[in-house]
Amino acid sequence: SSGINAEYGGDAASTWISEVLGREVRLMFSPKKTLVGDDMIIQSLDPVLIIGQSSLDVFSADAGWEVEMERFRPNIVSVKQGPYADETWQEIRIGSLYLWSCVV
Repeated sequence: SSGINAEYGGDAASTWISEVLGREVRLMFSPKKTLVGDDMIIQSLDPVLIIGQSSLDVFSADAGWEVEMERFRPNIVSVKQGPYADETWQEIRIGSLYLWSCVV
């Protein structure tokens, strides 16, 4: 057992994703932000992931190699902001859409 507490996403979702991938899989989910198991870490289960380009540049420099933005699969990439500025944002507006952070 991996020790991950996740719930089964249901037959319909698992059947659909299995057909897309061409192999049988089970879709699982968890309301927790981070899941840690014996052989995996699943991070950022939020529906929106924002990453700053300058943050990735600093991260790449620290890592010693160019880390591609695609590795993080962000929904939104901020530009013209300082490194890690997005970590302090409480709310952002994109046109008429407002997104806000809710810390519990």
